[in-house]
Amino acid sequence: MTSKLEIFYQKTPLWMQNLAANVKGRLVACRRYSRDFYVALKELQSHESLTAFELEQLSISRLKSALAFALANSDFYRQRFHGFGLQHEDWFEQFVNLPLLDKMQIREASLIDGPLPGEWKVATTHTSGTTGQGLVFPCTQKQEQYTWATWWRYRIRHGLSLNERCAVFGGRSVVPLSQHKPPYWRYSNATHQVFYSMYHLNCETVIDYLEHLQREKIRWIHGYPSVLAILAGLLLDKGIKVSGVQWITTGAESLLEHQNDIISKAFGTFPIDHYGQAEGVANISMCKNRRYHIDEDYSFVELVPVMGRAGIFEIVGTNFYNNAYPLIRYRTGDLVKVGPPCDCGLAGRVVEDIDGRKEEGIRLSNGTILSRLDHIFKDMTRVLEAQIIQRSDLSIQLRIVKANDYTSEDEYKLLSEVKMRIHLPVHIKYVAKLPRSSTGKLRFVIHEEF
Repeated sequence: MTSKLEIFYQKTPLWMQNLAANVKGRLVACRRYSRDFYVALKELQSHESLTAFELEQLSISRLKSALAFALANSDFYRQRFHGFGLQHEDWFEQFVNLPLLDKMQIREASLIDGPLPGEWKVATTHTSGTTGQGLVFPCTQKQEQYTWATWWRYRIRHGLSLNERCAVFGGRSVVPLSQHKPPYWRYSNATHQVFYSMYHLNCETVIDYLEHLQREKIRWIHGYPSVLAILAGLLLDKGIKVSGVQWITTGAESLLEHQNDIISKAFGTFPIDHYGQAEGVANISMCKNRRYHIDEDYSFVELVPVMGRAGIFEIVGTNFYNNAYPLIRYRTGDLVKVGPPCDCGLAGRVVEDIDGRKEEGIRLSNGTILSRLDHIFKDMTRVLEAQIIQRSDLSIQLRIVKANDYTSEDEYKLLSEVKMRIHLPVHIKYVAKLPRSSTGKLRFVIHEEF
């Protein structure tokens, strides 16, 4: 929605807001789930029987096609990759030495020569810009459908069906902030979704949310890990453990260990997670063994070693399906470790510890970068939300949203956990809520300028 439409929506009565959500849902469903979506889903599911070698050859073949298109239709890439040619037998060896691409280099660039063909059915999409680097770019219907087909392939593996109703806890402002009583949700029947407002969720309203979930017989909940962890924490704070929920899926943020634990404790099932980004250069899905596999047929993914951090790799990707905005060797800024083989039967490479962003760590006085700091909060069940702020003098502030039964003993335990890992000045600031991006995402680590 544009800002004017959002303002208009916020002022309309409830029946009109549900009508608007349903109309929007119908438009989304028509674009996302056309016949071509089901063709893509069937194709992707057929790849699950491929060996690792066969999957690698398929990925390289699609990489070659993507490169051929970019070189034929983009002056940007012809200049950037001057001297590179697919006709050379060693083209792949040349490819892995081509310069990496980052967001700042393409924000103002035209990646395709001339106007985009109408049959591509291009829409505008964007990244959320949680790191201060938002990006608006064209996306073909084919790219959108292959993205959703990839996501549905992984969901179907876990027993979900396309007709399963889903409760969504994301960043959309679906309920006006001026509303102070239920319903804190809106319906999109065309997409089988109920959107719940994260902005109204608190210790006083959480029972309203729970009762509605139970009345609607919701078996599938999807959302940001940070929001679902708040929901879970509020329920546990009232001594409630929920039954009847069979699937919880998460995305958009890194699923931290303490979030995983609190969500599973409240709902009796572990979150099923996937990694992706709006640019569509990499997708990683969790298997039945709760291991992360690269979706090798979605894009060409490279794991590039990070200098000075042994065993840590940056995800670099080349998209296959968005001819309106080809991205070649695009840096995501997201970090992983390579994991051992998995016996689930999927051939995609296994990775571990998806860090989220490069800046999701703190700097020690000797220059060492510490990441995966969520372990600090692993056993802190009375901490509803947490955020780490590193000041320019390297000192640490922990911003904590505490549960009602949080005590001084919890504070002592938390500080002890921190001091075991971080030899820097640390203090705690208790807050009612944590700041989020315009799309509702929560950054776990924030740095002041050094």
